[in-house]
Amino acid sequence: GFMKRMIMFFVAVVCVASFWQAFSPAQASAADYWMYGTADGTSYWADSNQAWVVRGGGYRGLLKIVENNQCVNRTMWHFTEDEGYLSAWDLSSNQPPIAIYAYPNHVGNDPVEDRPELVAFYQWLTQNAQRRSSWN
Repeated sequence: GFMKRMIMFFVAVVCVASFWQAFSPAQASAADYWMYGTADGTSYWADSNQAWVVRGGGYRGLLKIVENNQCVNRTMWHFTEDEGYLSAWDLSSNQPPIAIYAYPNHVGNDPVEDRPELVAFYQWLTQNAQRRSSWN
């Protein structure tokens, strides 16, 4: 009857949608992982295809900022640990690295910026970054 046709139609739609998602180039080329969200609805996403362990130390990865379901910023960050500080460097800017976390054994009194999205991204990178030997 009618219900059986509706159920079969729904199953067909789900199958087509799953197939499309599995083989769509946009889906296959990048898998974004949620890192952090703010009260105003801004969210931060890591691109798993742009996440590397850097030879010589540190991690590098692409962080996307999404507002109103639109990607408004894509920034490549480089993270290092030195003298008890975790620092993040926006590779697209001419600004020096910023300290985003001070471990209990840190040396000195460098200012530490409150950037929870970057701390979360760094923690994700330490677990998910790919080793890449073609660059330092």
